[in-house]
Amino acid sequence: MGYFFWYDRVKGFGPRKKKILKNKMGEILQQTFVCFREGKREDLVKPKTMCKCKAKMKVHIEINLILWHISDF
Repeated sequence: MGYFFWYDRVKGFGPRKKKILKNKMGEILQQTFVCFREGKREDLVKPKTMCKCKAKMKVHIEINLILWHISDF
């Protein structure tokens, strides 16, 4: 994840969490990180802050091993 965050900062973007999937005990199983410019704002808000950026990274955790791995980039 370090490279993804570094690359975003160098190019003038930054990551944000979009989706978090948890199990019944509240433990995080999956997180999806997207560019903070991902999406499209309504016309009432400043239109320059979002530009439909497609950058995304999804990570999963193997709970038994406490090991995170990237499943989508």
